[in-house]
Amino acid sequence: MTCQEGYDPESEPDMAISVDSQDGIQYIRLSDAVDIAQAAELKRILMDAMALSSRVRISVSGATAVDVTAVQLLWASVLHASSAGTDLVVEGPLSKEVERSLACNGIFSILNSLAAQPGREATSVLARRA
Repeated sequence: MTCQEGYDPESEPDMAISVDSQDGIQYIRLSDAVDIAQAAELKRILMDAMALSSRVRISVSGATAVDVTAVQLLWASVLHASSAGTDLVVEGPLSKEVERSLACNGIFSILNSLAAQPGREATSVLARRA
């Protein structure tokens, strides 16, 4: 399947974003489709979480699809966290569709190279599907 096949944003339900705080860690969980319709809300939640805590976890395991807007927001969050000294982890496991989207947009290689740099070990960790 190519990067363009199989994703129809009109066929996906509205995305749910849940936010929780526990032991000083901000947890953000994405579910359903993440696309441009949720961009402003997702950006606000990401920025608020990083302002509230130096430890942020973003779970994408419930996401069924991501578009380039969501990928850009996640990438910008990783960069912001890195420069701010925030321990930000994007974690899976990823659905096949989300894994394909991240791979097609080059995000796996970017996040893996960033995480491998000295002093940035916890910046981002993505677990591929089992």
